Amino acid sequence: MVYRLHTRQRTYPLIISILFLVASVALFRWDARLVSLIGYLTVPILVLLSRWEQVWFDGEILTRHGLVTKALCFLTGQPLVLPINEIEMVATESTRLRFRPDRVRYNYRTLVIGNAAEILLHSGERGYNAFVKALFQALGEPKLDPRSSELLHYLDGTTEGTDFNFPRDYLAQVPTQFLRGVANSLRLSGRMSQALNYFTLAYQREPNNPHLLYEMGRFLRSFGEINDPRLLSRSSACLRLAARISHNESLLLERIGETYFERLEYDRASKCFSRALELNPNLFRANVGLAEIALRSGKLAHVVHHYNAAALSSTDAAQMRLAKREADYYERLCRDEDYFEAEISRINMLRHFRWARATAAVVFFVTLFGTAFLGGLLQAFEELGWYVAASSGFVWLGATVGLHLFSKRLDASLFESEDE
Repeated sequence: MVYRLHTRQRTYPLIISILFLVASVALFRWDARLVSLIGYLTVPILVLLSRWEQVWFDGEILTRHGLVTKALCFLTGQPLVLPINEIEMVATESTRLRFRPDRVRYNYRTLVIGNAAEILLHSGERGYNAFVKALFQALGEPKLDPRSSELLHYLDGTTEGTDFNFPRDYLAQVPTQFLRGVANSLRLSGRMSQALNYFTLAYQREPNNPHLLYEMGRFLRSFGEINDPRLLSRSSACLRLAARISHNESLLLERIGETYFERLEYDRASKCFSRALELNPNLFRANVGLAEIALRSGKLAHVVHHYNAAALSSTDAAQMRLAKREADYYERLCRDEDYFEAEISRINMLRHFRWARATAAVVFFVTLFGTAFLGGLLQAFEELGWYVAASSGFVWLGATVGLHLFSKRLDASLFESEDE
């Protein structure tokens, strides 16, 4: 079976279309009629092209389709085809829109990385649920972050229109695993109050289940941030208890450590990762977690050590390549001052481009709407407004291109001659 999903890669031609439209209006007002006409004709073409940007998954290979995607891959050097055995990691972020105190809507952004390719999947696109579940199933747990793992096990589109107000005598007969599954599915669909009821029922049955406590800790954190801050302390208590009673659960300790890492509680995360590695030294994500914690402490030698340990702990070629690449990179930073300074300059340049893009985008939209509403009243303001909007728009586009150009790390081979 082939799964197909529209990608937000099509937002690029839409943004460019807006820029072309604004520039065309400005050029038309400056009597550059021919160039303006070309700009007007470009807009519908780009909008039409944006409708065919898709990514396909046949169970073994991710394939990107669309003229805009092919053009961007050609410019950035990214491959159009990504086999699952070359995928190095998957990370999912969530944003929420709050409708009621007990109801939110989650939007998920899943980033798939591997073989110099990055594919971004959005839950706003139809077919996202089936697509990511099939992809995550094929990849397996070691390549998934905690939120992606939750989507794999509990993402269920059928909960949206289903009433889960079952009678208590019925709930008393169902297994605890069913209650946990319903609670997590309701949480991912944003039905927070109902999820809390099912988590409470499951906890009353198995108060010392470390997996349940871990899931409750993640849920209570989300619910507490949108409704009741008092739940945040209960979330921390659930995670601490889960870590304490997870005696031989190395994989669970690894997930608890990642959750602490997400919350910036690096000391607790480090303890969980270390305990997990004592039980099972071949945990890739635990070694990577310790490397990331060491990086935030500025201990580059420890970073290199843990990434090398991660490379040795994994049997997956893509993960080994990722860990070895990171270890080599930070080892080079430790021993090569010229390379270190060049990388600092590149990172500073990235920071400048991000600032320029954000500033240009704000100026573009403020000027565009200001010109649209006030241009008819003040002729001088209208002329200036179109000029500023067109200029800031192309600065925005140029900064975006600059981010792509400087996002790649410097090639260490360029510095080999200096070392020798």
